[in-house]
Amino acid sequence: MLGMRDSGCKTLFQHLNPKKKQECVPNNTLFDNIIIKRNITITRISLCKAQLNIQAYKKLFQKPQTHIIFVIDSTNIQSELRKQIDQIINIMPQQNTKLLLFLTKIDLQGSKTNEEIIDELNLDSLKLQTILQRCNALTGEGIQQGLDWLKKK
Repeated sequence: MLGMRDSGCKTLFQHLNPKKKQECVPNNTLFDNIIIKRNITITRISLCKAQLNIQAYKKLFQKPQTHIIFVIDSTNIQSELRKQIDQIINIMPQQNTKLLLFLTKIDLQGSKTNEEIIDELNLDSLKLQTILQRCNALTGEGIQQGLDWLKKK
């Protein structure tokens, strides 16, 4: 699970693992947390650190049945977001890989529609199975639907 700064990635991750609430504290590890939720192992990766050392998590993405969960702030599509998505996809084995894009902050004014995000990020050009799942990282609304989609064959 990855997300740009202030995307809601940490909040969403904490919603998946409510027993282990943490303050947002910088650390020196690339892989901040690992949890298992409904037979899905989810590793939250610090994207800021990953930008500096993309080779460090290449091995993680080479495991079978590895999919990408990217958390996106639907009110603030950052210009470097598509570049980050492409960077991650380029080190993944393309066969059977899925890309789940969780759209957070959907309840806020200025939230973009799925169609606007697809156009802005040119997601139709991606060559892997992709879904945009609107969710609320605070309440959990929409999160399970996204995880269920990952589990489908």
